[in-house]
Amino acid sequence: MNVPETGVTNAANLSFFMVNLSHYLLNVTHKGPLSIVLDLKSQF
Repeated sequence: MNVPETGVTNAANLSFFMVNLSHYLLNVTHKGPLSIVLDLKSQF
């Protein structure tokens, strides 16, 4: 299966963005050092 390079680049950039966003939101909510992404899902 051939996948265009642009699609792969977009998917990689989106995944990096989501990781950065979740890291930022975990820091902003100040839930403590043991916070996980499920805590974000329950809050939003």
